[in-house]
Amino acid sequence: MNKADKSKLLHTLESIVKSDAPQKIDITIVDAMFNFHSIVNPPQTYGKLADDILGKLCNMANRVDYVCNNI
Repeated sequence: MNKADKSKLLHTLESIVKSDAPQKIDITIVDAMFNFHSIVNPPQTYGKLADDILGKLCNMANRVDYVCNNI
């Protein structure tokens, strides 16, 4: 079996690519299941739950990716 030193590739790529830390946060990724499980006092209806979640998501960033992993 051949083994490769993957860290050499990583160091080579890091030396080629120059990047700076972001100046501002303009995107947020939210895990849907974590979000659902973190709700302490859920509203009485699905409509109110959707309104609450959407209201919070819209205030997070210019772009919000709400990721649902359905296994």
